[in-house]
Amino acid sequence: MVAFSKGEVDHYEYGRYGNPTREAAERKLAALEGAERCILFDCGMSAVCATILSSCSQGGHIIITDDAYKQTLHFVTNIMPRFGVTSTVVPMGDYKAMENAVTPATIMIISESSN
Repeated sequence: MVAFSKGEVDHYEYGRYGNPTREAAERKLAALEGAERCILFDCGMSAVCATILSSCSQGGHIIITDDAYKQTLHFVTNIMPRFGVTSTVVPMGDYKAMENAVTPATIMIISESSN
């Protein structure tokens, strides 16, 4: 069953509004992790963008390593400034540069590992 702001529906009429298989997987993953909820995304960039957008607000700051996934790097450095969020790109593995980039406005540090 999918809940909407106007009430409950008792059927699935369109996959974007709810999917019983996906909802079952989300419930099971949440239970495995001991979490209240779980959200599955159709692609990695959807998950990345949703996480960044839901965590940041105007005046925020993100640190990202220069070897991050190209589209994540683009999103952080070119799209997030439209929302008043600044970023600092630091060389991967340069922990001193990462430490120096931290400000009181830093909300997150994004880095990836190939291993």
